[in-house]
Amino acid sequence: MKKILSHLLPILKYASVGSVASIIDLGLLYLFVEYGKIPILLAATFSFVCALFVSFFLHKFFTFKVLDGSVLRQYIKFFLTSGVGLSINTLILYLLVYHAGVWYIFAKIIAAGFVFIWNFSVNRYWTFRIIHIARQSFPSPDSEKEISIIIPAYNEEMVIEQCIASVRSFFEKKNMRYEIIVVDDGSTDMTRSRAEKSYTEGGDIHVLSYEKNKGKGYAVRTGVLAARGDAILFIDADCSTPIDAYDALVPYLSQRYGIVIGSRYLKESAIHIRQPKRRIILGRIGNMLIRLLLLQGIYDTQCGFKLFSATAAKSIFLKQSIDRWGFDMEVLALGMHMGFHIKEVPVSWQDDTRRISRFRPIRDAYKTLGELFKIKMNLMFDKYR
Repeated sequence: MKKILSHLLPILKYASVGSVASIIDLGLLYLFVEYGKIPILLAATFSFVCALFVSFFLHKFFTFKVLDGSVLRQYIKFFLTSGVGLSINTLILYLLVYHAGVWYIFAKIIAAGFVFIWNFSVNRYWTFRIIHIARQSFPSPDSEKEISIIIPAYNEEMVIEQCIASVRSFFEKKNMRYEIIVVDDGSTDMTRSRAEKSYTEGGDIHVLSYEKNKGKGYAVRTGVLAARGDAILFIDADCSTPIDAYDALVPYLSQRYGIVIGSRYLKESAIHIRQPKRRIILGRIGNMLIRLLLLQGIYDTQCGFKLFSATAAKSIFLKQSIDRWGFDMEVLALGMHMGFHIKEVPVSWQDDTRRISRFRPIRDAYKTLGELFKIKMNLMFDKYR
């Protein structure tokens, strides 16, 4: 019985708010026309918008009791849902009255029923839905390492040794307990042997490898789940963002921020050697879509310099499922919905012209767009729970 009531109560609340909104709509329409002398169609528009505004806040705080989330974004969703509902109402009336010969009052009742189902369902499961993903609990790190640095590498023979040397030198100067984990993502060149050569030059360095290329997301996940550090940083093998950017990120890594990411797109960011213009344009369009659909307020999801607390990293990467270009945005979306705060920090960055980029603008942009929608659907349908 309690389960039935728990499902029935929001419907009753929604209906009561709808009744209040209708009274406001009709009352304001009457006042605008009779006392304000406003033309009927213009008055109807004003009264509808006012009623919509009131019903939005009543639904947010009374019907669905959603106290967090962006008010502006939720209002836009609510407005769009209501607009589609109005279109459904008009279409059903048109079909029933003019094609089926149904009495217009009866047709209006049928249309109202369909619109009620539409508005209630979409607002409950889209507009006012706040997704929370449970974190997995982990034992506290044994503090054997203060930080683990993950370097995913696929055919990086030209840069891998220099990257490892740079990272090793940086953390040894700080006298920190560190480990470097190079994940060879099925390279067909000398990446693995050159990374293993670094064993003899000191430092705690591990090389994990497998035969078949599986993608950067898979490689980073492999490294994160093997890491033993209190903090986990993953970087690109070409060190496009210099390792000393760690100093700008680490002050934010605290109980408040579980994830701190480098960004190329903030005002204070410094880009020394830019990518080709076509790739920049595609990247900016992609980031705009990501902010619109998935990660509001994050300007650069794809920069390969991200620092996590061990708890955040392990919790997130256990649920990560995207293995290729789209994994960065999935990781950040998972972190956000798990309740980890994210801090975006400006960094310096330069495109490494020594390397041949494996990013194919049209093909990979299309795939990444598909992964963006896949992540959104996974969140909406609880695939990460």
